[in-house]
Amino acid sequence: MEKHPILGRDSVLKAAIVCLERRFSYAGHKEHYGLLILLSIALAALLHNLSSGSLPTFDDTTYALISKTIVRTGDWLTMRWLGVPYFYAGKPPLGFWFTAVFYKFLGISEFTSRLSAAIHGIVGLVVVYFIGSLYSHRVGLIAGAFLLSFPDYFRLSQSAMLEIPLAVYISLSMLFYLLTFENQSTHWYWLSGISIGLAIMTKGLTGLLPLLVIGLFHLVQRQPRVLFTRTFALLLISVVSVALPWHLLQYAAWRSAFLTKYLFATLSWVAFDTLVPAQRSSPSFYLQTLYANDPIHLIIFLASLPLLVMLAIRKSRTSAFLLTYIMFVFILFTSFKTRMPWHIAPIFPGMALSSALFLSKLQDLRKAGPIVSLMLAAVFIYLMATLWKSDHWYLRGNPDLKRIVLDFKAKSSENDVLFSYGLQDAINTGPFYGDRKVVILTNSREDIRIQTRIGGDYLQAGLVQFVADEDDLIRFVCSTRDRHLIFPIEVYKDLSKKLQPLEAEIVAQKGPLVISHLSCDR
Repeated sequence: MEKHPILGRDSVLKAAIVCLERRFSYAGHKEHYGLLILLSIALAALLHNLSSGSLPTFDDTTYALISKTIVRTGDWLTMRWLGVPYFYAGKPPLGFWFTAVFYKFLGISEFTSRLSAAIHGIVGLVVVYFIGSLYSHRVGLIAGAFLLSFPDYFRLSQSAMLEIPLAVYISLSMLFYLLTFENQSTHWYWLSGISIGLAIMTKGLTGLLPLLVIGLFHLVQRQPRVLFTRTFALLLISVVSVALPWHLLQYAAWRSAFLTKYLFATLSWVAFDTLVPAQRSSPSFYLQTLYANDPIHLIIFLASLPLLVMLAIRKSRTSAFLLTYIMFVFILFTSFKTRMPWHIAPIFPGMALSSALFLSKLQDLRKAGPIVSLMLAAVFIYLMATLWKSDHWYLRGNPDLKRIVLDFKAKSSENDVLFSYGLQDAINTGPFYGDRKVVILTNSREDIRIQTRIGGDYLQAGLVQFVADEDDLIRFVCSTRDRHLIFPIEVYKDLSKKLQPLEAEIVAQKGPLVISHLSCDR
């Protein structure tokens, strides 16, 4: 008697684990020793320095602050940033849940803020290894080593961002779907769908990438009927069962506000328009960024594409699927109006697999093979040593801002508000590190336009205020009981010259930043 598809999920998982063990296990498990060594290196390298520096002031600290709010309020359903429902950027809660759990049991710190990305980064190596092992264990090992030594992947795995968890769930869905090519067992369809659901719960619509790739692949392969089979329906059911409940609960609670801001507006800003003019770039943005960050990996990847195309033409379904994925993701993200360096992260596992196929072929060359192997080992060691010592942006953040906020926290009370002028970075750092509300004061009409376009929630909450000029700034601050202002020191000096005498007491100063208290006697 067949088990109910939902109720039988535990047995599905157990059966899938057994199938995985059979598929990838051999006598003595000797083939997997290389993976264990790679994971040991990854564990040491990615956790190294994870607690150093401070969180970068926007995405990293935004996500950390949302997770901190979950712990503080006990509300695990509606994500809130600065006390306002976090709809406009279209981020579901899974990544925030992981970090909130770490906060609850291990405390709030840079280490626990970055821990989820690091763990997912290590899991991503395992997933890529098993996808590569569909060709050979050597391809799998090279793919894992390529991915770990890929600077963009490594650095994002030491961040508090959501890109690496997203890439891992997408890769998992690819692995399970590729396994259906060998065995039509329903287990793989269930697990592929669950992985897609987790990707959606990590970063919204971007998590649908695997479904789009699967559909395109079968259309290119002239197999559209596959998309209407019972097994594919099981995949869709598992996607919905994971991703839909939270979305329905949020829609029931917030109705049109959730639908318009979370779904339609976010899609519009990313795909069809650019919310922030500075985020506009040329269509070659991702190639330029990858080359600037690490030319070695990009050149190897580009050199590997002809081999992947040739394997796809020779009817290798795995290669055809991989090629479809790489091309679709690259073209899709390039076509979007908003392009940021980390947006392209879902393509990293595909780049690693394609490159591993090419490098494995080079190792098979009769005379040059041993030399190629030695060169690859030397380059891997060099890159890992460089990454180990690197003090990159995701680890460094803005330590001066962190220190001055902590100093202000020690000299102020819990209900004090800190106004920020000429320094938008403080909007997250103040409440995350200092437990103090920060209000942005701006004389930029463009800032107000952006806030209005995203629904005006932060304007209505009084978190962003427009001041026409320096005199208006002083009048506004002096009209409140909270008269603390944080500026870059150059802005403070300019104000002191323009508004002489500016009666202000310096409360704290760290590096290029200063916090002053206005006396408001002028």
